[in-house]
Amino acid sequence: MSKSSWVVRASVMLVLMVCVTLAVDAQGVGRAFVSVRGVNTDPCSYLQPCRTFGRALEVLQAGGEIVVLDSGGYGAATINKSCSIFVPLGIHASVSPASGDGLIIAAGATDTVLIRGLNMSAKGGVNGINVTSVGVLYVDNCQISNFSADGIRFTAPNALLVVKDTEIRDAGMAGLYLANADPIKAFVTRCNFSGCESGVEIDGQSSLVVSDSSASNNVNGFVVNNTSSAPAVMTLSQARAVNNTNGVITSASGSGAANLSFVYSLMSQNSVGLSVGAGAVARGSNPGTTAISGNTTDVSGVLSEAATLY
Repeated sequence: MSKSSWVVRASVMLVLMVCVTLAVDAQGVGRAFVSVRGVNTDPCSYLQPCRTFGRALEVLQAGGEIVVLDSGGYGAATINKSCSIFVPLGIHASVSPASGDGLIIAAGATDTVLIRGLNMSAKGGVNGINVTSVGVLYVDNCQISNFSADGIRFTAPNALLVVKDTEIRDAGMAGLYLANADPIKAFVTRCNFSGCESGVEIDGQSSLVVSDSSASNNVNGFVVNNTSSAPAVMTLSQARAVNNTNGVITSASGSGAANLSFVYSLMSQNSVGLSVGAGAVARGSNPGTTAISGNTTDVSGVLSEAATLY
């Protein structure tokens, strides 16, 4: 092969490699890897991981997955597409902002986001996860603590939130806060909320079901505080409000109703077990299955006749 032919072939190969690289960059990768040994100029592959969630999200295609390879901090980030952040068992991956929010989710109205296994402990941050727009958000097996405002703040209109096997502690406002004039639906199961101003609080056109979860050592455990014209609805099933100042509060200062239903639940060792304010309705959906006892004041306000207690 002549020298000139070799040069031509090498030039063609180089052009092809550049074109392939540009195509991959434009299209994004389906799976991005992050590591404390990674570098953000690397392609976020398994062998060449990047360093932060922010960089991984830049190269990730919609619907892709970010996988954490080892323990360490990976930085605050904004999520604007369908994706998953997955932390395998045995790895301690954290987001610990000194200011602002840990994760901002500003995705599309039909996008789905999953966050699994992440530890979020603020060093001065405001909200752990601040959700302004999304279709569905799943938060699974996460630890969120020490944020000055809310652990999870969910104000995305016409959206669904599912939180399971998660602990939220020491939030300056609410562990979980839901509010919007448009409908929000949320399901919480096997979660704990402690040391917060309010463990869980909903407002506006929110509908929340809490199952097999606890609120303890908060100022307020579970709160329906409706300031809007649309109804806010909370259902407690096998929920426990223990050792709070107020175990469960329901009140409506707006024109919309604040509706609370509870079944197979416990409100005990609080200053006030259940507080029913003006414009609010609280009822036991299965008489005789909920214990509101052992509080300084068991019930403040008026329960519906269906709420037989023991």
